Amino acid sequence: MLDGIDSDVPTKRFKMVNSYLDEQLENVDDRIKPAVRHLPDAGGKRLRPVLFLLLSEALGCDPEDVLPIAAGIESFHTSTLVEDDHPDMDNDNMRRDVPTVHREFSPAESQLVSKILLSKAFCWISNANIEGDARLKCIDSMDDVVEELCIGQKQDLRYEKNKDIGKAEYEEMISMKTAAIYEELSRMAYYVSDFGDEENLDHLESFGHHLGMSFQMVDDVIDMQLSDTTGKDAFSDIVNKKITIVTVHAMNNDVPVFDEEIPVRNRVRMIRNAGSIEYGRSQAREHTEKAMYHLDQIESENPHLIDIIKNITEYIVDRTK
Repeated sequence: MLDGIDSDVPTKRFKMVNSYLDEQLENVDDRIKPAVRHLPDAGGKRLRPVLFLLLSEALGCDPEDVLPIAAGIESFHTSTLVEDDHPDMDNDNMRRDVPTVHREFSPAESQLVSKILLSKAFCWISNANIEGDARLKCIDSMDDVVEELCIGQKQDLRYEKNKDIGKAEYEEMISMKTAAIYEELSRMAYYVSDFGDEENLDHLESFGHHLGMSFQMVDDVIDMQLSDTTGKDAFSDIVNKKITIVTVHAMNNDVPVFDEEIPVRNRVRMIRNAGSIEYGRSQAREHTEKAMYHLDQIESENPHLIDIIKNITEYIVDRTK
């Protein structure tokens, strides 16, 4: 699951999530099941549900009790990927080394799949073996992050038409589009455990925010790799005219990032020569260090799990795909 993590605990949680997803998605109506299962069955690191389970357990929860919430987080995340890949959004052809849902089935069917996966997220959260008040807080939190992510996605689409965008606008966008779900899963870990005071909650949310910011910036860097080994469309951010930490830096250094008269691979080389890849990595590292700081401040009943989460945090910033 996560190369280089010196513990079998994340792998066990990974398998728990996969088993739950497999069992639950098998109950989907056969007429649409192949499309619904297509992307979940293609794999994935399950970072978000595993982090939720580890944080919850670090705060004293039994992971079995909150497994439906973890699966709900993954189902929600997968629904957003299906939406992102749609022709009206990024129009990507590959995801996790398989054709995207709209390519394998149809754009219309991919919209139906995203709705089913989102619906399952709320259903599974409501089935978690936790007290009613905590369950309602988790549902409310999911509702908030759905709206926030949609606003972030709208900003992303708007910025495709307006390239006069700076770092501040970019960071605001990814804070809503990507970091929000990491904040959400950290907040939900607090709700299900009710461990510590509100200061603990603040540190959990800040940890999630900075981890999510780092994750997106690393994704931006990975898209600029000159190899085609990421399991996604090569250089899709350039092709789709996306504002990223890399393209913002490159444009500030007079690189013609979106000049379609220049071949894409030539523009990528110009971006690399401008130091924009290194800049993106350095910005991601800054957010990782902030995430680590807040992680260190979290009161925990199981400190060894916090150490495992630190290892995963390091993995996220150092990954290459």
